[in-house]
Amino acid sequence: MHDPVTDTLRWVDLTKAAESALDEYLSPVVKGPFGKASVPVPEVNRLDVDAQSFIAAAQTALRRRSGSHVAALLSDELTTVEAGIADTFAIGRHDPDSFLLLAALFHRLPNEVRRYAVAALAMATSHPDVFWSKDNWIPRSTSNVLRQRVRWTDADVVALLAEVDDNGFQRGTIGQSVYHVLDLDRGFESRLPRIALNRALTDDVRRWAVVLFLYRSGAEAPSALEALLGEDRKLSSRDVLFQPWRDLHEIDHFEIITETIADFGQLDIF
Repeated sequence: MHDPVTDTLRWVDLTKAAESALDEYLSPVVKGPFGKASVPVPEVNRLDVDAQSFIAAAQTALRRRSGSHVAALLSDELTTVEAGIADTFAIGRHDPDSFLLLAALFHRLPNEVRRYAVAALAMATSHPDVFWSKDNWIPRSTSNVLRQRVRWTDADVVALLAEVDDNGFQRGTIGQSVYHVLDLDRGFESRLPRIALNRALTDDVRRWAVVLFLYRSGAEAPSALEALLGEDRKLSSRDVLFQPWRDLHEIDHFEIITETIADFGQLDIF
């Protein structure tokens, strides 16, 4: 950009700014003149004084953007994967296949960028606590295609549940976004019992699988819980060798779950 006041020529990486804008806490986008979204151009980015910093930034951007966004999602470089996720969101506003590919590759993404992917996918759901605007709005036609075609595998569900923190699925948390992303596949709860009973998984993943399974069971939660514990007891009786695994009722905070079901007959997560 040319600043006529100081007669200087400056530059800024708008692509990087757009990627960062997906995170409301790190977004460099501000309200500019006439209320329009704008990106401040740093005074140090003087193209008329030092072109090398601009050239270096451009070369980095070209390396990151080379090839398709699908290839970027499979990259070994975190910044390249992040760029692929941002491209998924941009392309997905017009082509649902972009979101479908991100969903299919979710469990293969590096752990460090999975929350970023959850944030992108959540934009294509019926998440009730997103402040919708023309900048993040996804067409209903795209969301409808995802609900018809997304099918989570056990590995996907495990990877998504691993992103839930101690706040669970409360409103305004990453867990709430995870729930709505999982709900793109209306039959995802059929995978939850296997995950809950899988003793090779962490206590946290198993606990959240139980919580969601009982929540989706509604008024049938008491019988669903009893059936789940029955299957867990069968697995315990088959273990002839000692293993460092824990029965379902031994995982962290499981007692709170059973007490809630006993007191209210169902489990609410929001």
